[in-house]
Amino acid sequence: MRPGTGGVCALVLLAACGGSDGPSGPTASTDFTIRRVADTGGPEMSVRLARDPLSGALFVLRRSGDVFRLAVPGQGTATVERLYGPAETGVSDAQGMAFASDGSLYIVTKGEKGGVALYRFPRDLKSGPAMPLQRVAKPRDPGKSPNSERVTDATASPDGEWIVLRTSRAVTFHHTKELMGGNWRPAHVVDLADLDEPQGEGVTLTTDGTLVVVGEGGGKSAPGTLARLSCSSLR
Repeated sequence: MRPGTGGVCALVLLAACGGSDGPSGPTASTDFTIRRVADTGGPEMSVRLARDPLSGALFVLRRSGDVFRLAVPGQGTATVERLYGPAETGVSDAQGMAFASDGSLYIVTKGEKGGVALYRFPRDLKSGPAMPLQRVAKPRDPGKSPNSERVTDATASPDGEWIVLRTSRAVTFHHTKELMGGNWRPAHVVDLADLDEPQGEGVTLTTDGTLVVVGEGGGKSAPGTLARLSCSSLR
């Protein structure tokens, strides 16, 4: 946690997804089934996944700007509907995706090809002729962002009050209304340096206030990482 930002999250568990003893699997009492439902592209696509809080539908974002909607039934084959392509979104640097509590979908750019920017999709997402995205206020930076400040993922709190952005080194909490108004100044910053992630990537915030961050493995088949942080009440 950076000085002066106030207490928000405390690390309660750090687990490597691998290691000398191998990855830890589910307990014997856990009952679930893993099945392949769709192909979304290789790791170069930098795929992100988000769930619409209103319809329950799953949405997939590729870094290229492609947006897909997945319908995953309890049984049978999932259907994949392509809603937007790079030509429609006009975004080729997409890196994070999050839904607001009202069902509005947002994507945030990485900041590798220009300043980090936030875009809002039309509320009624459907295939066919696409309506243009709306850029929300000005980009965060006047030009390309430094490597350490480039966005790797985004999420929204279940109540819609917060937008959470992460970089390779930190997680920033933003009041949704303020960020929508163009204020990029975070209300809280969580420094992730102590996690020593080979390559920090993903973030999500659960209903009980747990912040989950994941990272890719390093070179030579090094394991990825997963960490859970317990968050106190956010103000």
